[in-house]
Amino acid sequence: MQPDRHGAPLPALTCDESRHPDGIPDAERADYERLLTRRNEVVAEHNDLIARRRTALAEYNHRVASHNDHVDAGNALAEESTPWRIVQGLWESVVGPSSDE
Repeated sequence: MQPDRHGAPLPALTCDESRHPDGIPDAERADYERLLTRRNEVVAEHNDLIARRRTALAEYNHRVASHNDHVDAGNALAEESTPWRIVQGLWESVVGPSSDE
């Protein structure tokens, strides 16, 4: 039986286990254990890749949130730095805040 796309001989294991429901015979045990070991290695590699992907995604989300915070701060600064806001701030410092606020 051919290995799957990751090189894991999963179909062979299933086939061996189906053919021998009472246990793998001694004559086939070495091959079966080799296949089982390889399958476990592939599963461990897969789990490692999933963990690395989750870590990378968490780091990406953190960076995006930090970037968005900086953009919000920059937008707030830009809003307060328009000529009208500066004049309005100076006017309020001289005569006080407007009554419509």
